[in-house]
Amino acid sequence: RSPKVTVRFEDAGRDVSGVRAHTTRDTIVLRTEYLVLGSYDVTRTLLHELVHWTGARDRLDRGLEKTVKGSQGYAFEELVAEIGSVIAGTMLAVQTQPREDNAQYVKGWIERLKVSFVG
Repeated sequence: RSPKVTVRFEDAGRDVSGVRAHTTRDTIVLRTEYLVLGSYDVTRTLLHELVHWTGARDRLDRGLEKTVKGSQGYAFEELVAEIGSVIAGTMLAVQTQPREDNAQYVKGWIERLKVSFVG
């Protein structure tokens, strides 16, 4: 059976980011505000969350169920998702090259990994 994912839009509510991939429930939730931003922002955010979705135990098993926000594993997973979304976006012609905000996001998570390993 092919894995399927449901994508839905919700108001952010209590969730600060309002964006999340529920890998055990095969659901990706995006904020309704993304619909106003335009299709590019929706698509690149969706690709980022889809890469997280691939890490579930019954797919690529990147140990996401054990990942705690702020941990090395969390930082590593954010790098995987962002770099993966840029590659997918390029392959799907959503973007033709990495953008400055992609680079800043990756740089931030690399810095957190360095602090985790060194500190």
